[in-house]
Amino acid sequence: MEPLASLLSDETIRLEVIEALGKIGSAEALGHLARMLHESQDSATFGACLKAIGQALESQPDEKLLKNIGSWALLSSPAAAVRRATVMALSRFPSRVVMRHLVAAAKDSDIPVRRAVVEALAQYADLAARAALARCCLDLDPEVASAAWRHTETAG
Repeated sequence: MEPLASLLSDETIRLEVIEALGKIGSAEALGHLARMLHESQDSATFGACLKAIGQALESQPDEKLLKNIGSWALLSSPAAAVRRATVMALSRFPSRVVMRHLVAAAKDSDIPVRRAVVEALAQYADLAARAALARCCLDLDPEVASAAWRHTETAG
């Protein structure tokens, strides 16, 4: 894995390497992808990483892989756009591990991130997700609160 991952520093083939790591889909490959996502300075790399992570998780929806990716710390990235994109990517792969990260992200300081979290949590029937949605009903942003209300009413 390391010989392939070392090629991520070569900008001329980076996107192909990202795609290959997504196809491999191992925990180690996902770790490299998540690191690149976090470090990316351009939208092409960021988008390719999200796509590759999604492809890997779609082809191997193994909750153990999610647990092994310490890089889901992307939800604590200083860049709100990265946190929002991570929430949106995670929402495509509902699982208990993802749900726990989403519940934590419901307290994010960024309004668009919280809006994305509300939409992602709406797909869960789990009590913790429902409780987080109920807390979002009290959000200071009226759109976040309204979306949370709408989802709690339709779930009930």
